Formats: sequence, structure tokens, C-alpha cells
Amino acid sequence: MDQNTNNPILKQTEEAIIAKVPQELRNTMNRIVLAGKKVMYSEQTADLMSEQLKQPGDPATVAGQGVAKLFVLLLQQSIPQGKGGVPTLNMEAAMPAMQVLLCDALGFMEEAGMMEVTPDLLATATQEMIAAILQFLGVTPEKLSELAAQRQAGGQPQATGQPEGAAQPAAPAQGGGLLDQAMGG
Repeated sequence: MDQNTNNPILKQTEEAIIAKVPQELRNTMNRIVLAGKKVMYSEQTADLMSEQLKQPGDPATVAGQGVAKLFVLLLQQSIPQGKGGVPTLNMEAAMPAMQVLLCDALGFMEEAGMMEVTPDLLATATQEMIAAILQFLGVTPEKLSELAAQRQAGGQPQATGQPEGAAQPAAPAQGGGLLDQAMGG
């Protein structure tokens, strides 16, 4: 994985994330990162990225929520046309890929003079990203508590769909060409 930042915090974080990914998932994770970077930095989406970075508020929140929106886009773009709407994005590889993309986005923001990356800012941005992704997936704090309780009791979690009324970010425009190219499809 290339590391486009000079920030040692971000470099060490990326290295630690990549080191934890099982070898059999690294190629898939790398392809997701590449797809994410192509979406983040393509001419077609440059305006969207610029708009996201200019959002008011804490830079950690802006970055975390921006990468969560990227996750939504990648997930939606992984749905094969005419195949029943089941995403093909490998979630086990996608989550570390999103963390790497968050580091990339934070490095970009730091180099643009928008903020300075600190361990606390990175931790907050990561929490924001994870919370937004879980919200999109319909995983509420109550659902997490329920799953943890079932696991402690030795039971198997029940397969459930997205809860009614779960908030979702606005759906990104469908297009897919960039993602399909980046994912090797």
C-alpha cells in the first residue's frame, strides 16, 4: 500500500492495520483501497470530495463521515446489476480498507492545511466513521448490546434485516464505471 502522507501517526496506523489483515484478504483489501482512492480523487467526484471537506464542524467528524459515505458508495457499486441486489463487497476486507482510506483522507486534509493529525483526532475520526457505517447498516447501539448479550449467553445471533426507520445517508449517484474498473470488474 502506498503511503502518501508524511505524518508518522498515519503511516504507523496504516502499517498496523495492514499487518492485522490476514494474508488471504490483503489483495481484496488493496483492491478496495484502490477503488476508494479512484473514487475519492477522480475528476468525476473531485467536487463531491471538496464539498465534503468544506463541511462545517470538527475535521475528525467531517473526515470520518466522508469515508463512511465512500463506504456506502462502494457497497452500492458492488451490487451486481440484475442479481437480486446482494452486495459483493467483502466486509472483512472492507473495514480495514476504510481505515486505510480514512488515514489517506486525513493526510490529504492535513497537507491542505485544514488541521493537524494527532492520535486523538485519528481516534475520533475512526469512531465517527465506524458509527456512521454501523448506522447505515442499521446496527443500533441497542442491537450491538443485544448481540453482545446473546454471545455472552452462548447463543447464536438471530439473522435480522435492517430495523424499520434506521437512518441512512443519502444514496450516492449510481454510475459504477470507476469502481468497476478499480475493483478489476
